[in-house]
Amino acid sequence: MTQVALFLILSLQGGGVGPGNELDRVLFPASADKGTIAGDWDGPGAKDLAAAKECLVMRDKRVKTAQIYIDRLLQAVEEARFAKTDGSKNELRAKILALGKDEVDKARAELLAALEQEKKRLELLAAASTAAAAVKAKIPKLERKAIAKLAGEIAQGKRRAIVDTRIEVYRNISRALGDYLTGDLIGSIDSMRLAERDAPEITIVHVYLGSFYYLVSQPERAMAQWKIALKLDPDNVELREAVRGTEVGLND
Repeated sequence: MTQVALFLILSLQGGGVGPGNELDRVLFPASADKGTIAGDWDGPGAKDLAAAKECLVMRDKRVKTAQIYIDRLLQAVEEARFAKTDGSKNELRAKILALGKDEVDKARAELLAALEQEKKRLELLAAASTAAAAVKAKIPKLERKAIAKLAGEIAQGKRRAIVDTRIEVYRNISRALGDYLTGDLIGSIDSMRLAERDAPEITIVHVYLGSFYYLVSQPERAMAQWKIALKLDPDNVELREAVRGTEVGLND
């Protein structure tokens, strides 16, 4: 292994998706909220609007709590770069696998609770919109089609499917690092490839997957993953220099 490749593995930077907002962007992107955030209104349906705002606060609080649980796992994943002795590797592996179950389970519960708050919020918004329409009025910034679309996605299980897919991503990251710490690089690659398939925007997935490829003597595949990571985190100077150095080594 080249010194630069070792640098990538041991100096992994987990950028790309900032802590505290990754789950929110996946489950409730700003584009999805468009047409469901009402403007000021004191006409018919005002009480339902006020209750809907409370649901929005609770929804976002649940998502942030879920993110805290996931961040604990990702922090442990990043600590893998410091595990050098067999003892420290075994200890960290146990920690990562435990977090991949317990903390991820907690995150899932919070996200499902967030979906329940969202369902209730949309019902209240629909009621407020109906009350306003009864007097031939329209609540500012509220679109009935947007409300119905989101409500339909929840009723059809589409939003829950997003939750379950995302949760499986974190479980696969946990499995991949668990295998890596026991020397099972094939298992690491298999699990991380599943994470990459379902969450290609997470930088840490590409950095580790590239490192695993490098360790099994597949430098071209490794470089392809590292370049994706660099596109996701273009301001990471250390990653850029490491990729550049490794690329030079491949061309020699």
